[in-house]
Amino acid sequence: MRAALLTIIAAVGFAAVARAKDPIPISECGTVVASRQIGVLQNNLDCGGSATWGVVLEKGARLELNGYRISGGS
Repeated sequence: MRAALLTIIAAVGFAAVARAKDPIPISECGTVVASRQIGVLQNNLDCGGSATWGVVLEKGARLELNGYRISGGS
């Protein structure tokens, strides 16, 4: 019984980790990518006319440019 319970707890834990790493599509300036998340650009971002950052990455977050670029912003 105890082993079965530990197996269930481990499976739920692994599912939560996998879900936390699903890529976040990014298509506008000022998007925040949370810690341990992956952001993926969906298009070029031109943030020159805004007073915001292009993309904000929290500690441990990652950004995949996906062949696109970010320009402008503060």
